Amino acid sequence: DHRPLEGTEVDPSYAQKQDFEYLIKWQDKAHYHSTWEDYRTAATYKGFRKLDNYFKGPVMADMYATYKKKSEPEEYEQHM
Repeated sequence: DHRPLEGTEVDPSYAQKQDFEYLIKWQDKAHYHSTWEDYRTAATYKGFRKLDNYFKGPVMADMYATYKKKSEPEEYEQHM
């Protein structure tokens, strides 16, 4: 999961990896041990490539949908 950093407004057309916090599920730990980490911190961890791939997939798709919804609300509603 992801969310914008606290106190920031993310422009969907110019979103970058550093603009978000990511919910990290730790290996061999239950889900309630998951923590929110920013990109700079998570980049120091062993499996950070998964974070890069996650950003390219679900995060960018979410930002594209948000951008389309804001720029063309009538057309967005028509296709949903």
